[in-house]
Amino acid sequence: MVRENPDPYLVLGVSPTATQPEITHAYRDRLRAHHPDTRHPPASKTADDDLRQVVAAYALLRDPARRADYDRATAHTATPPPTRADTC
Repeated sequence: MVRENPDPYLVLGVSPTATQPEITHAYRDRLRAHHPDTRHPPASKTADDDLRQVVAAYALLRDPARRADYDRATAHTATPPPTRADTC
């Protein structure tokens, strides 16, 4: 089952502060692990979904403009914990 919008950083196993070479390296590692020609055991529905998630995550993170848009969008959806001033 494919999750609709998995976090691309989690899919590739990198932090949000990762550099472009780190993202590319992680993508290639994940691609090798999930590619039908190199994975063991051969094809399964879950493995195909994992491969799609890896490719989609890299497509988003390799483009600096799309990555910046994603980072801005996710920063706005995260709610910080209340501070002491907020509770008074």
